Amino acid sequence: MTDTAAPVRARRAPRMSPDDRRAAIVSAALPLVMAQGSAVLTADIAAAAGIAEGTIFRVFPDKEALLGACLQAVADTTTVHGEMAAIEEESLEDAVAGAIRILLTHLATAMPVVMRVTTTGPTPRSARGLRTQLTDETRQELSDVLARYADQLGVPVEEAAHVLHVLVLGAAVQPDSLAADPRLLARTFVSGVRA
Repeated sequence: MTDTAAPVRARRAPRMSPDDRRAAIVSAALPLVMAQGSAVLTADIAAAAGIAEGTIFRVFPDKEALLGACLQAVADTTTVHGEMAAIEEESLEDAVAGAIRILLTHLATAMPVVMRVTTTGPTPRSARGLRTQLTDETRQELSDVLARYADQLGVPVEEAAHVLHVLVLGAAVQPDSLAADPRLLARTFVSGVRA
């Protein structure tokens, strides 16, 4: 009598609604997409999600749609909006520092995924225009915060929001800790660099 191992059957994915399944796949895919961009294999995503590769294509028509969903997920500003709305600092500098911290935290997750996908392949159809949308949403969030302190600004709110947005984006792509210090950036934005 010989011992032969029974073939290993793929484990069935637990039952989930299509929306929950989509979210679980995107969550499992994000670290791989951040590392490999558009070159990521759906087989690797399936393995990371603990599902069969075919399960991916039950909720996404193709890999491009999955990549687009990953970009949409990291670009979601729902949390940013809630945190920005909660800023109630007395001083303009403290409010700006809070806004910068919130945006830098969001961009630390979003930017690597967006950059990796868009530099390793074509931008997925469902994510085209995402950069413009994010820019508009971010500037609006900053305008909403700065509007509460409009009497302390020397320029119109929209102009101040535009400059602050450029400052935050610059800080987000700088590797040094000085550029990513919300207090320093806020102090520089509010007071300028003169003595």
